[in-house]
Amino acid sequence: MEQYNIKPVSDFYDIYTSSLDVGNYKYGNLFNSHKYELYDRIQNPLFSLKLIEGEKPNYKTSKKTLSFYNIVGEFGCNTINLTREWSKNKYGFIELSGLFSEKPTLYFNKAFRKWSILRISKIDPLGAIAEDITTIKLLDCDILSFHGGALCHNEDDGFIITGLPDVGKTYTTIELMNAYNNLSFLSEDIVLIDKKFNVYSVPCTQTIEKRKKRNFIEKVHEKLYGLMYQKNFIKKDIFSVNRNFKNRVANKTKIKKIFLLKRGEKQEIICLKDKKKITELIIKLNNLEFNYWKNDLILTYLFFNKLDPIEYYLKKEAQLITTLIKNVEIYEVYSDKVTEYPKLISKYI
Repeated sequence: MEQYNIKPVSDFYDIYTSSLDVGNYKYGNLFNSHKYELYDRIQNPLFSLKLIEGEKPNYKTSKKTLSFYNIVGEFGCNTINLTREWSKNKYGFIELSGLFSEKPTLYFNKAFRKWSILRISKIDPLGAIAEDITTIKLLDCDILSFHGGALCHNEDDGFIITGLPDVGKTYTTIELMNAYNNLSFLSEDIVLIDKKFNVYSVPCTQTIEKRKKRNFIEKVHEKLYGLMYQKNFIKKDIFSVNRNFKNRVANKTKIKKIFLLKRGEKQEIICLKDKKKITELIIKLNNLEFNYWKNDLILTYLFFNKLDPIEYYLKKEAQLITTLIKNVEIYEVYSDKVTEYPKLISKYI
């Protein structure tokens, strides 16, 4: 596999993990991050998230220990713990420490890591937990995680492509990149947006494989993998489609337009003046994509530390989206064929 070195997010967070299979992490491939150096270490990040595998839990219970969602902790504690005993003398554990500090940590044992990625476990994989922590930590720093792809001409002229799952965001992003050499790539699935409407690159997301033609053996392998594991980790990033894209990655851009892809009988693009309904739709789409608001570990940590309730973060996310949409142009792009979206959008960029 070709090595390339790309920052997943500019100057925001640092994530540390060895090359362990911890499950799907929407912001990028953690499994290969150590092996292929996909993640640059950055100076003075907003926070540094660590995933550490160990032998024994650090958490010690006391008379003040309480249980919430089967997760134990104490009021005012900095660490919470979930332990599952699966058979005699065999148990898995995970600890979350310092969620709102500069160095949050997920500490776990091998048994929990292995069990969590199995479909029969009904436990969130460590990658998904790390993803939820990343989302809420960024939100706490006024950085919005937004579901959509992003391209730009330069630092002052960028646009986002969003819509329902499988509507054609990734395809449209790839086709526009292939058609226009003067476009730079930021993301095909997730972008980060600050309060000044700067969009930051998240280039190593993985949604490509399901659109690739597979031979019989690959199809069987994928089917078996899907039966065993909670997520399909066979997907690849956009650079597997075109290696040259990695030389055209932009660090950030100022957002000017958002294109919302929709299915429709007519092929047309409409500039919206009344943005209220579209704002509500995009907020709902974003809530479906990012699940931090229903993560048991996060909910429990907020409970034991008497911090702002999860509704505070949902409201903050909604407000950031509302402000963004008020200040950029919004276009609805209608087509009954995925192949027509790039042609329609190209007339407005």
